[in-house]
Amino acid sequence: MTGAGRGTPLPLATLGILATLAVVATVLIDGGRPVLYLEPRAVLLVVAGTLTVTLSGSDVAELAALRGLPRLLRGIGTGLPEARIAELVRFAERARREDPRTLEGELARLPPHGLLRRGLAALLEGRSDADLAELLARELSHAGRPFAVAAALLRRAGDTAPAMGLVGTVIGLVRMLADLERPADIGPAMAVALLTTLYGVVLAHAVLLPLARRAEALAGRARLLAELERLTVLALARREPPALLRGRLEAAAGIGDTGR
Repeated sequence: MTGAGRGTPLPLATLGILATLAVVATVLIDGGRPVLYLEPRAVLLVVAGTLTVTLSGSDVAELAALRGLPRLLRGIGTGLPEARIAELVRFAERARREDPRTLEGELARLPPHGLLRRGLAALLEGRSDADLAELLARELSHAGRPFAVAAALLRRAGDTAPAMGLVGTVIGLVRMLADLERPADIGPAMAVALLTTLYGVVLAHAVLLPLARRAEALAGRARLLAELERLTVLALARREPPALLRGRLEAAAGIGDTGR
């Protein structure tokens, strides 16, 4: 699959996160005393608490999926269906003009764990139609899984952050009530109570949940592109005309021809 290069612009999700944080920071600074909103104990409780609670309900495989988090932030996704359809149709046209075995050299340039490479390798091995279909179905079931796992993990963290903020609020209120006879101690306790709620809400709704939604979108797109590759391999096995393949791919991608 095609990937984004170094100059790929940031995705809307990342731009939205940065813009939201900038708006919040602007409001905090506008009061002239932004230091009032810095409470290390509240940060520790919300950030570290969210992390530890999320880790406690995760396994190694789920945590490994977070290695793709920089891709979410940098905008390296899975490519557009329209561009991939054009590539696959051109590939099918070459395979139809030439002996399919002349395309063996193409395998080295395909992603090693991609559905297209595995499917073409099985096709060139002379697998039966039933074996080929089973292999492609199995590969399709794995498509987009890292993004889906990362999305589930981020969503759990997004649900946890406000809860940790609520824990901090309760702790702050308890301290405040215990210090009613010492007015000088009421302010710091109230700060912890309010700022933990603020930190939890901002972390969840401005960072974690937007990233989870983007990961879900990328998982869906990865599954779609894998389905396009599956249809291409099956079309090559059946020696279907590229024009028929294009129609199948556009239908699978939901690309209509209403403009014609």
